[in-house]
Amino acid sequence: VTLLKHNDFDIITNNPPECADLIVLSIPTDNWEISKVAALSSVSIQSPQENSNDPKYVQNNNLVVGKITGDGKGFSSSLQLKGLSMCMEVSELESEAYDVPIFVERANNFTSLVPVKNTYVLNGTLVCINLTFTEDDVIYFPARVSEGWETVTNINSWNIDTLVMMYIAMICFVILLLITIQQFLHHLKNWNRSDTFFSLPRLSCIVLVFFAIDRIIYFNLLPFGVFEAQGKSIATLDTFLSDFPSLLFLTLYALIVIKWANIKYVVLELKEVNNVLNYFQAAIISLIYVAFVIFLILFYFSNDYSLHICAPASVSGASSVSLGYKVVFTIICIGMMIAFLYFGSFLIKIMDREEGHSNRDKRVMKKIAYFTIICSIGLLAQAIFKLISSQLSSSQRISMATFIVVYIIITEFVPALFVLGVFSLSEDINSDSKSIKLTKSHKSGNYSGSGRHTGN
Repeated sequence: VTLLKHNDFDIITNNPPECADLIVLSIPTDNWEISKVAALSSVSIQSPQENSNDPKYVQNNNLVVGKITGDGKGFSSSLQLKGLSMCMEVSELESEAYDVPIFVERANNFTSLVPVKNTYVLNGTLVCINLTFTEDDVIYFPARVSEGWETVTNINSWNIDTLVMMYIAMICFVILLLITIQQFLHHLKNWNRSDTFFSLPRLSCIVLVFFAIDRIIYFNLLPFGVFEAQGKSIATLDTFLSDFPSLLFLTLYALIVIKWANIKYVVLELKEVNNVLNYFQAAIISLIYVAFVIFLILFYFSNDYSLHICAPASVSGASSVSLGYKVVFTIICIGMMIAFLYFGSFLIKIMDREEGHSNRDKRVMKKIAYFTIICSIGLLAQAIFKLISSQLSSSQRISMATFIVVYIIITEFVPALFVLGVFSLSEDINSDSKSIKLTKSHKSGNYSGSGRHTGN
């Protein structure tokens, strides 16, 4: 540290003595840690602004603009002084997009670092700041910030590849919404009033409409930093908008797999099992949403957003809630995947045993086969990623932001298109006027059938 005395140096007292005591302290930053803030959602996308949770990052207007490069220097004077400057060399940062040397100070009750604007460079290497001692001690930290740090906004803080992928995702879900609405209107137009309104094709369209709207809202708000402010309410909103579509998809999967189970037990002539399945369907869907609400409430009341200057970092109770949430829904995803493979295979098996397959029969079996495979892969991917995400740190989530957007498109948008394809308004498998008549030969134990299973 270099101290410079200017021509206007003065000791501000009525009866100035000949000297004043000036104490210079080193403020180490090695042990600065923050409580580990858990993320309940496995697909919550975190921008570089999430580094605002790190006490070593510099903020301006609640936006991350830089990072400190070393220990701070504290100054304490026995008397009030003016006309004194402090200069330091500011080391460079590796693998960081921060180039401009500057001094920063603690603000907001010592919970964040903010740049000091009245700094200047001396001899091309030393960064200096004028010191004025009043009643409080003065503490500054060397740092480097990005070019144009005073005008940075949320949207230009994102990596360009992540930003592009987010808008591609939003366009995909807008397209999905339009296709779903169009298909729903077609199903509505061809609705036979004697049938139930909530047939599987129409119910699937309703679920997908809410699913697409949620994703559009999420990807529209995400680039503008709506979810970057610290606080329990914002974290809960982020979790709801990012994970609620997954619940809608699980609901859709449950509706389809229970319908396929109904078909199996119609074939086996086990009507009492079908009655139980109707209650089981309501129970599994209720379980999904009740579990989500319970975990969301626990997450809200257990998360800790306080800053801890200590070592090691404390772990908030939300981490246990997050782990429990991911384990529960991983089990649900795996169970749903097994059910899809089992009942989907059964449908293909009984249809394949019919003699004299027409081209329409073959198309139906192909649709069911592709749909079973795609949905099972999607459920397995969700189960695996939920477990992986429980071990990700905040910095890892930031680096994986682009990957998470691509993951959402592959595991949600693509299966949604397959759902619409399976329930498209064609006579293949969806005509509400067609019905299934499948029987089992009690003597041979073989299945036979006539007619086509409907999407209804």
